[in-house]
Parts: sequence; structure tokens; C-alpha cells
Amino acid sequence: MLAPSPFEVDNKGVTVMFSTTSNVGGFFYSENAGSQRLMAQDYNINSSGNANRPFSAEIQMQPHRCENPKACWDSHNNKACIVYRRDSNNQSKMTFASVTPAGSRYILASGQELTIYANATSYEPRVCDCKSNRILAITNNESNWKVVYQLFYYTGSQYAAANSGILSDSGSSSSSRDRSGQIAYHTAEGKAIGCYTNSAPDGKCKIGTFSGSGATTNISWGSEVQFTGDDAHNIQIVVDDNSGKVVIIWKNLGSASVYKSIVGTISGTSISFGSVVTVDTETGVDSGDWRTPFHTKAFYNPSLQKIVFVWVSTDGSNYRTNSKQGTVSGTSISWANKFRHYAVGVGIRSLSAVDLNDASTSKFVLAGRNDSNSDRGEYKTVALSSSVTNAAARNVIGFANSAINDTATGTINIQGSIATGLSGLTPATIYYVQNDGTLGTSVQSTQASVLAFGSDKGMIQTRVR
Repeated sequence: MLAPSPFEVDNKGVTVMFSTTSNVGGFFYSENAGSQRLMAQDYNINSSGNANRPFSAEIQMQPHRCENPKACWDSHNNKACIVYRRDSNNQSKMTFASVTPAGSRYILASGQELTIYANATSYEPRVCDCKSNRILAITNNESNWKVVYQLFYYTGSQYAAANSGILSDSGSSSSSRDRSGQIAYHTAEGKAIGCYTNSAPDGKCKIGTFSGSGATTNISWGSEVQFTGDDAHNIQIVVDDNSGKVVIIWKNLGSASVYKSIVGTISGTSISFGSVVTVDTETGVDSGDWRTPFHTKAFYNPSLQKIVFVWVSTDGSNYRTNSKQGTVSGTSISWANKFRHYAVGVGIRSLSAVDLNDASTSKFVLAGRNDSNSDRGEYKTVALSSSVTNAAARNVIGFANSAINDTATGTINIQGSIATGLSGLTPATIYYVQNDGTLGTSVQSTQASVLAFGSDKGMIQTRVR
């Protein structure tokens, strides 16, 4: 994993995109000075397989102040499509950039700007490549208080608007709005997936079916299906290409809760869901403010055939930037291989990540805005691996309260001692060492467990079999 590499970015957000055709990508963000324009910096992949910025100068994507940018790669046309909220009129817009594998820059701004849905106040736009020259964008609209959509297609020289419409059903006022829209595309099914929180509030999901092409491209949405009764926020949708299942991840807005997940199965124009699974026991951070949120990101890693989720958790006042890998089995998912990407206390807002499609190293680029570095944008290349542990029956007898290098000596605390330096524990709960080396509440065959006294410590208990 590379050390963090900073670039100038405002608190309105940063997003990252990668083209597997050209093997280059771009960071898109609101600049951290002046008029807070929509800017970009491009990157290639160096000989070590890591993201590298050979050019220090920024690229102007749009000349006006922007907020909450999100990007996707148009795999059909090899373009970068970026959506954002234009601050001067509070409307959701889309622009694009050409992607080239060589030359003076890898990202070439087009200057084009298109409106998503209508000339109305909106926020939190999202964009998704739906293959076959179809780009789907959504936004939370404040003229009808619903989540709305807009389709675009590439003409050969620029993008043009196709059909638009309403995704959600129940929003009617500022106090009874639909929001938190998110979209994804299921390549094997040829369907779009749209999720949002309605005015109840409940988490809802719809399946979209495409028709037409070019200017006549359209989408029809099936009936909404509830995936949670939570006031779902920071929704992520990922398609597991190996199993064909849909994974939705969310957090209950405004509550001290963890991130949750559920597996969905598409059938025609509808979807059914399994049971809810907690991603991790640490409380997820969510500011509740879309302008400066602790965004999450989930994506599919094809070489490991895993769902990767990155998020910020908290233990009291300490921020932790984490990733975890999810394995889909049937209609459920299990999470393992937790990794902390920054020092405890560092808060990374507006997280974004993209897979680099590297079968040999399973790498991805992680980007965000660092609260602990003057709100500057940072990125790093992360190499994933599957679970590696030798935890087995009768070979885990205690805990080390400080790090011990391999082959070095150190103190292991055993039964009756206090284990410290833990995180995310619920007092009076017993946590067992899991088969992947993590702590969990499921009883395993390993010997050691902890009776939690607080969120970060507990008494060690050794089970003899």
C-alpha cells in the first residue's frame, strides 16, 4: 500500500474513476481555493501496478463552483462521466471527459454541461454506466421531493439527453421527501437497480428494464420492494458478478448504528431479499449532511470474487477508515479481512474507491478528503488478499496488548487478564476469536474469547475442549 498522496480538494467531495480500456483514470473534485471549480487530476498505472500522477497541474472541468461530484467510466465509449451539483443554481449537472492512454494528459475535459432531469433545485446526483451506450443519472429533486432519473447517450462527439422520469413513489413535501438515491447496473441481467429511502422512511428498491437506443433510450421501473425499515443513508449497491446477486449496504440515518447489508436476487422486473447481515461491529460515522459527508464506497473485485466495502467508523471520538471483504453465498453474505487504512483518529470524508481490474494483485485506488491534513484530498493504492490466518481449534490461547513482529518475543495475556486496544465492542458481550482471526459473537472452535468491559477492552476467557 502506498503512502497517502495529497492534492488540493475542497470539503464538497472527491470521486475517482478508472478506464480498463486505457489503463488510466482521474480524480474529480471541488478545488480547495478560489471559486471551488470542478477540477480533475489524471493518473496512470506505474510499473509496480500502483496509481501514479505524472502531472501536477489541475484540469478544469467546469468554471463554476460545484458540490458532491460522482463519476463513472462509460465502458462503451471510453469516457469519464461526472455528475455534480452546480452551486450557482443548485441544479444537478453532468459533464464528461475523453480518456486517452497517452499524450500530454490522460483526461481531456469536454466543457459540455447537461442538466439532470429538469431545471430544479436538487442534490446528491449519482451516475452509472449501463453499457450499450446508456448512461443513467439520478438526483434528489426538490421540486417534486422525489428521486428522479435522466438517461444520456453519446452521439459520437458529445452526450445528449434521452428520456427522464421519476424513480421513487411517495415524496410530496420538504418534510415528506424521498432521498438517498443510489443506482447500479447488472450486466448479466441487463437491468438497472435503483434504491432510495422513501418518506416513511423505509429503504426501497426497484428494477429497471431498458428499451430503445440513442435518443429513444428509455427505462421502465418495476414495483418497489422494501429491503429495510431503516431510514437508510449512504446506500451502496454492488452486483456480485460471480453469484449474480445484488448486495445493498446502508446505515440507519441519525442513529448510533452499524452498517448493514442484504443480498438480493433479481427475478424479471422484481427482486427478493435474504436476511440482514451486519458488516462490522464498529459504529459507522455519518454526519447526516450531504455537503460534507463521511461517504462510503462498495465495489466488486473480480479476481477475489469479493465485495469490498470502505467506510469510516468511530469508537468515541476516534475515527477509523476501514475496508472489509464480503463473500456472497446463496442469499446471504459474510464479512471478513478488516483492514484499517489510516492512523486511528484520522477522519476521511467523501470516501471513493475504484477497482483496477488487476488479476495478479487485486488492487484498488482509495481516495478521500483528510480532516487531519488541512482537508486535503489524498489517495493510495491498496492491494487486497484473501483471508490468511492459522487460527484453529486449541491454538489461540490469549491476546497481545501491543504489536509483536513475526519471530520476535513478547507477552501474551491469557485467561483472567485484560485485553486492551480492541474496538467496537458492546459491554457485557462475549466475543470469540473467529476462524479468520477477527473477533465476533459467533461461537467458534478456537480457545480464547473476551468478555467486553467497554468498547476497547475485556477480560480474557480460555475455553478448554
